[in-house]
Amino acid sequence: MLKYVDLTKSQKRFIDALVREFPTVAKTGQVSRKELESIYWTLNEKRATGGEKVGFPNWLTAKNKVGRGVFGLPLPEAAAAKVKKSALEEKTKFEKIIEESGSDDYYDQEVEDLKTGFAQSNI
Repeated sequence: MLKYVDLTKSQKRFIDALVREFPTVAKTGQVSRKELESIYWTLNEKRATGGEKVGFPNWLTAKNKVGRGVFGLPLPEAAAAKVKKSALEEKTKFEKIIEESGSDDYYDQEVEDLKTGFAQSNI
């Protein structure tokens, strides 16, 4: 997996333009192949109005593959810290919802009911 400090100048220029123009993608830290193509063409069109010259990031698709058609972005340290923080916040929110729902007690009762019903039917 490539890191931001290991990138060349032109690769950093692409990541910097992506972070500046697409903060929602930078927030997740991952991009799909279709999003990557869309981002590239958008940045390429902005070049006509004074945007930075960027090339298609084949280097990103080769080494930063996270899943099928999903690639991790080598973000600068500050942006990477924000991604980790937002992921941690989402995890704590999810855990809080699970704790508040109390569905574990209901599930445990259902399992016990099924066990006793199964045990009685085998007699």
